Amino acid sequence: MDPPVYVEISKYKELTAILKRIQAKLATADETIAEIQKVKAEEDAKISEWRESLEMIRTKVQGVTDTLHQ
Repeated sequence: MDPPVYVEISKYKELTAILKRIQAKLATADETIAEIQKVKAEEDAKISEWRESLEMIRTKVQGVTDTLHQ
């Protein structure tokens, strides 16, 4: 168990204000991370879509190449 922390009464309000600012910044950081994760998921989905399109094109090109070499 952590030992108690003693703070001068004169510093209590200042400390409380600092802690509130820290909590607000942590909340902002959480929101930013959530937004980054959303954007990353969208990017990953788009890359997967492009990869599928590329494979489809590759298959069609290979089909044409095979037909020409018969």
